Amino acid sequence: MRVRLLGSLDVTAGGVPRPVPGTRRKAVLAVLALRAGEIVSRDWLIDAVWADRAPATVANSLQRHVSYLRDVLDARSAIVSRAPGYVLQLPDEATDVRVAERLIRHSGQTTDRAQAAAQLRTALSLWRGEALADVRGHGWLEEQAQRLDQLRHGVVRELIEARLTLGEHAHLVPELQHLAQQHPSDEDIHRQLMLALHRTGRQAEALATFERLRAMLSADLGIDPGAAIRELRTAILRHDPSLDPPPTPVTVVSPRSVPASRGALIGRVDDLKSVGRLLRHHRLVTISGPGGVGKSTLAAELARDRLDDPEARVSFVELDSARHRADAMRAVAEAAGVHGAGAADLAELAAILSTRLTLLVLDNCEHLLDACAELVDAILDAGPGVRVLATSREALGVDGEGVHPLGSLGRDAAPLFVARATAATGRAVLEASDPDVVELCERLDGLPLAIELAAAQLRHLTLRELTARLDDRLRILAAGRPRAGHRHATLATAIEWSYQLLDDVSRTLFERLGVFLEGFDLSAVRAVGAELDEVTATNAIGDLVAKSLVVHDPGIRRYRLLETIRLFARERLVDSGRCAETTERLWRHLATAVPRSNTHRSAVRVLHQVVVPVTELPDLVTK
Repeated sequence: MRVRLLGSLDVTAGGVPRPVPGTRRKAVLAVLALRAGEIVSRDWLIDAVWADRAPATVANSLQRHVSYLRDVLDARSAIVSRAPGYVLQLPDEATDVRVAERLIRHSGQTTDRAQAAAQLRTALSLWRGEALADVRGHGWLEEQAQRLDQLRHGVVRELIEARLTLGEHAHLVPELQHLAQQHPSDEDIHRQLMLALHRTGRQAEALATFERLRAMLSADLGIDPGAAIRELRTAILRHDPSLDPPPTPVTVVSPRSVPASRGALIGRVDDLKSVGRLLRHHRLVTISGPGGVGKSTLAAELARDRLDDPEARVSFVELDSARHRADAMRAVAEAAGVHGAGAADLAELAAILSTRLTLLVLDNCEHLLDACAELVDAILDAGPGVRVLATSREALGVDGEGVHPLGSLGRDAAPLFVARATAATGRAVLEASDPDVVELCERLDGLPLAIELAAAQLRHLTLRELTARLDDRLRILAAGRPRAGHRHATLATAIEWSYQLLDDVSRTLFERLGVFLEGFDLSAVRAVGAELDEVTATNAIGDLVAKSLVVHDPGIRRYRLLETIRLFARERLVDSGRCAETTERLWRHLATAVPRSNTHRSAVRVLHQVVVPVTELPDLVTK
């Protein structure tokens, strides 16, 4: 679990955002997170959250809030009862406050100004707005919010001093002018602004800044500016050479390297060529496809190919852990080696990238489509030199985008299975031409993730035992891959990631499509989603196609689900309690759609195919 407090409260558990409703409930979690690792007594927690407004039943309210947090955040092992209260067991890196405090502390312990500035920049980037924004005003939390505000202000001052030392005067002037407007009586900010203006050859503006400050202090407070800023004014008037920027070596931050290859890429030769051609004709190319089909692997291989060119400048950005637009911008800036204001301002970041990169790879964009589209638009508009390669389960929808839908491995699935099985078992016991291997790969839809997870099962199952269990693949293929990340840890989580991105209408329709074992047309879609009107049903199935959960064959105007995805959909349908109702709707559709003379025979055949609970079939046929 991760808790972010430098802004509004933001919680993720297992890589999935977990909303926390209710101000008091948020306040309880915020207190525990700020004191993570410590035992917080119930009485102290009540005082911190309720202050002098605690009702008589406050103890029961606190217990309900803690129980809710444990359930909704799946945090029973994290929020632990310890007499006389509770302790939130989180490592320091799981809260942004602890990470920021550590970076600030380390920045003060290094004599390398460039390294200190980098640490301060990273710390400052963790603030997404006013700290504890949605729980301020709650006694102790208000004190902590003010402390974090002061900490942020201190970081801003220290970072500006470091950047003045490093010679970043031109970039600092607009930032300092903005800060001076926000803090018109802050002498330190005005002094820094004067120095930055002087070092960029704008002495008259530097002196005018001093005069505005003096007039404001005299009129509002009846005082004169302090000695430090008066001495700076005098030095500027005398053209004191000591004000010149110190000579500093230029530090070039290289873009983040592309992930190293873990082995030979099996298959995808045609896909590599196709995407390469698209990149020659489009400045944005998106590799789309369902979870586990190998989009990231293909993009990384293409990026490594580009690195063979000594003139190529490539950045690879992994966005799966990003939750907001600011997270995406920060990830791109860090990957490309951009610091300071350029990391926070979209237009400036785009302008810098247009001079630094030839290829930007944005991996896993589907949960941040709008943010990624906005970022890509700005980069493409900033200059003609950069090309963007994105991976997403859904196209970004940017003008000029080239899309390469990535399908199953086809004939290359069996060689991949054999290679992964050999690696997993340490012995070569299978051949790609083995009919059992071919059948297994076909039943797994040729999905690389499913094939890799299946191959790992051969450590304790025979090939035939594994094949016999494929109807239960969502649980069998759940051994996980330690370095795969939450989205690809198991076969079920790979599909769950896309499922959670659906709206309520598309999610309900997707579940109901689980009754179709084979292809179906739009009339069948409307039949199983009878409460949907024609336009809504058409839009919903289009959304599922766009998100790579449903395959559409435009030649025959029919749809189908990959078997692995269909099993997932059907499980959700059964869990929803709507399986019998949906089956009945399908039966009624078949009874009217099939020619009269063949209605009974055809319907029974189709129902044998599509209805998994065979015990329901006799009653339905009788009807």
